[in-house]
Parts: sequence; C-alpha cells; structure tokens
Amino acid sequence: MRCLSRTYPLNAAQAVAICHKIETLSGLVIDPTKTSGETQTHGCDITYVITGDAITFSFPSKPFLMPCSVIFDHLDTLFTPQGETL
Repeated sequence: MRCLSRTYPLNAAQAVAICHKIETLSGLVIDPTKTSGETQTHGCDITYVITGDAITFSFPSKPFLMPCSVIFDHLDTLFTPQGETL
C-alpha cells in the first residue's frame, strides 16, 4: 500500500539545517545538494525530490499495518519549527 506524496517548503538557506534536523531526529539521511534520492526507515521506502523551493516525499512502499497518517504526522513534526503548529 502506498501513501500519497507530501510536499514541504524548503529554500536553499534552510535545506542544510532541515536535512540535519531530519537526520538527527529520525535517522533519515537526505543530501540537500542532490535534487533527488532514496532512503528507508522503519520498513518504509522513501523517495524525495528537491526543487528550488520545496521538497516532496513519496512512499513507494510501507508496512501494511503502518497508517499513512503516522508517516505524515512524523514528517509534519520534522518540518514544523518547534512551538508552531501546521
């Protein structure tokens, strides 16, 4: 089962800091100097595409019993500055 893609704003000045935060908090390694890549965590295959002002995550596969909402909640937390809500 696949989840829909999710896109977050990401400008060049923020890219390195946000990718470092993602790695620190979740273990996902995203190279902000590359326009696309693949990674995996907790049984989820994740692809990403970085454009000039955004990063889009896609999920080609995930564990059957893991709801997409859990994945999206985790991503939302990673991309929300501390103390703010989406």
